[in-house]
Amino acid sequence: MVMLFSFFATLLLSFVSVAQANVQPSSQINSQTTSSQPALTVDVTPAALVQLQYPQAVRLDQVMSDGLLHHQQALQASSHRPYAPYSLANKLFDNHKQAQTDRLYHQVIDQLALLARYEIIDKNKTITANSKRQMAGIIIEQLKAHRYGYRELISLDFDLIRLDEQHNPQLQGSYELQLAQRPTQIQVYGNVHQVAKIDFVASRSITDYLALVSPLEAPGNNSNVWLIFPDGNIEKSGYAYWNDQHATLAPGTMIFWGFNRDWFANPADIDLDELESNIATLLTMVRG
Repeated sequence: MVMLFSFFATLLLSFVSVAQANVQPSSQINSQTTSSQPALTVDVTPAALVQLQYPQAVRLDQVMSDGLLHHQQALQASSHRPYAPYSLANKLFDNHKQAQTDRLYHQVIDQLALLARYEIIDKNKTITANSKRQMAGIIIEQLKAHRYGYRELISLDFDLIRLDEQHNPQLQGSYELQLAQRPTQIQVYGNVHQVAKIDFVASRSITDYLALVSPLEAPGNNSNVWLIFPDGNIEKSGYAYWNDQHATLAPGTMIFWGFNRDWFANPADIDLDELESNIATLLTMVRG
């Protein structure tokens, strides 16, 4: 492991230097200033709002150790309750790769906007004219409510990182480390009037969660949904009686309920499977 010769952290709002490990924010002990740019900066969010700066590349375990310290201190100071870590939902964003995420975001929004121009096939005349283009437009609004970053899909389980060098890469550049508290809800996107936040219950199935949301007038996909797990893994899962895969959900999972292929005219020949996969990928990259 590369030795860390000097280290200081700066509060994002006040830019006050803080020392490494075992000191309170805004104090300074044995920190060393330098005129050169740091080799590595890591913004620790959401509780600590601290920027860690290192004069040279360091391993992930060092960043996690420093970040967890400040995060835990900030939580205890603000809420007077212990930190309940949930490593499955920790996220590491590489700011230097932001352009890749921006391209994916604009591609998804452009395709949804194109899809919104076309009418839903309504053989039974049961859907009103005003709702015919509703679903694509609503998904656009759901996605626009978030900020996105390039998420590195690596394990952020601190114990695993310390014990296995393969999970302890060297970092250099600019990152954001988002440390999660254990969530208590499941979120449903797509064929819903607004993003639904439902209390997580271990015994509930996908069908149970969908039964608790307010769906749009146009029907959603009646056999498959996309599952976006907290660790960034994505799975297309059957939930109908004839293809139920009995997926096991974790707290913090997102469900994307996509388009019913039998109802949407698609003269632009948009690949709906690819579009939905890209939407699911984008949801793994939500900041905050």
